[in-house]
Parts: sequence; structure tokens; C-alpha cells
Amino acid sequence: MERHKLTADQAFMLLVRASQTTNTKLADIAARLAETGELPTPPAKPPHGGG
Repeated sequence: MERHKLTADQAFMLLVRASQTTNTKLADIAARLAETGELPTPPAKPPHGGG
């Protein structure tokens, strides 16, 4: 919250969005953020076409 000047609600929504896009439990997202200061990034989407 401090680093990005977010309100508590904004910070929570950021955690929720990261949890949903990475299919990771919110508690795990929060633990990683506390340990590393970073949020996980969503997996890369495979390219279209391919065949």
C-alpha cells in the first residue's frame, strides 16, 4: 500500500486479481508479496494458430 500509494480496498482488489489470473490461493499471493515484495505474473498465453 505504501509503495504504490493504494488504499486498503485497492490493495485487496490487486491481490484478488493476481489470485484469479494466476489461479493461486489469495493467501499464497499475500505470503509471496510479504516475502519478496513482488506479485506473481500470469502465465503467458500460448500463440494462436499453430497447426
